[in-house]
Amino acid sequence: MLRGLKAHIFIKLHKLQKLYLNHNIISTIAFRAFFGMKSLRWLDMSQNRLSSLSEDTFTGLLSLHVLRLSNNSLISLRPRVFKDLQFLEELNLSYNKLRTLVERVFDGLGQLEFLSLNNNNIQEIRPGAFTGLFNVAVMNLSGNCLKTLYEHSFRGLGKLHSLHVENSCISRIKPHMFLGLSNLRRLFLQRNDISVIDDNSFSDLQDLLELDLRFNKLTQLSAKSFMGLKDLSYLLLANNQLQTLSSETFSSFQKLQWLDLSENLLNVVTTDTFLPFSRLRYLGLQRNPLKTISISSLFMSSPIQQFWLHGNHWDCGCSLKDLRDFCLRNVTVVPRVVQSVSEGYDTSPPSYIYNNITCAGPPMVVGQDLRDLSDEHFSQCP
Repeated sequence: MLRGLKAHIFIKLHKLQKLYLNHNIISTIAFRAFFGMKSLRWLDMSQNRLSSLSEDTFTGLLSLHVLRLSNNSLISLRPRVFKDLQFLEELNLSYNKLRTLVERVFDGLGQLEFLSLNNNNIQEIRPGAFTGLFNVAVMNLSGNCLKTLYEHSFRGLGKLHSLHVENSCISRIKPHMFLGLSNLRRLFLQRNDISVIDDNSFSDLQDLLELDLRFNKLTQLSAKSFMGLKDLSYLLLANNQLQTLSSETFSSFQKLQWLDLSENLLNVVTTDTFLPFSRLRYLGLQRNPLKTISISSLFMSSPIQQFWLHGNHWDCGCSLKDLRDFCLRNVTVVPRVVQSVSEGYDTSPPSYIYNNITCAGPPMVVGQDLRDLSDEHFSQCP
């Protein structure tokens, strides 16, 4: 196994396009180790023992497009350490030990499109850290612990369309936290400790299409929590601690198509909660403590295609007659069971997802499905 790379070790490989040095124990790279490799487009140095990089480490790699440095022991990166890699399109620095991203650390990478920084120890991103990244489209910062996010932390990422910041110790979303991300389309914030979203915190993300806030600690949302997200299509709020909802919270969602509110603590959903929706196709309310729900205005103008209700505490009295009638008229919208789709060549037995609307009351129908109750049960309802 290789322990280090000496100077000019690849000098005669000027036509080589791909070099795989992964799964060695390389800890040092001499100055001009890659000198003369003017045709190299792909360099994989993942799964080694690199702890530092110098400004001259990659001298000579004028045509490099892909650089993979994941699963090393990099603690820090100096400013402009990648300055010679002007044609680099993909940089993978995941699973290292990086703590801080300093100013101009990626300067010179004007063609970079994919940047992976996930699963490091990053706690601080200084303003100007992403200077020079004019074309980055996808960035993964998940699996860090971002205790310090300044207002201008993401400055310079004007073309970024997907940002992964899941599982990153974030507890509060503040205004201008995402300033500079005017073209962002997808923001992944699941599995953090978010309990508060300050008003207008997402107002800089007017082109956002998908927002994932699953597995956080949200207990309430204000009328201005999502202000400015006029184009949002997918909002995932499952596995939080939401107790109530207001129609004002969703007032700007004219284009929302997918809303997942499953596994919260919702016990009441008012008739006007979903009034703003005119394009909603999917609504997930499963595994809440809901006893009743009014659908009189719920699907008045929405082309709903999937409606999930199982795992609630349904009181199957007169207040649910309209829901029962809707379910019987729309069996594909509120299916009893759906077979999950396997990917690829999965040969395991098929699995099924059930959408039971099980009655928790009145006593005479406990355990029965709302859709199985007879017309007679509702004969005294107005």
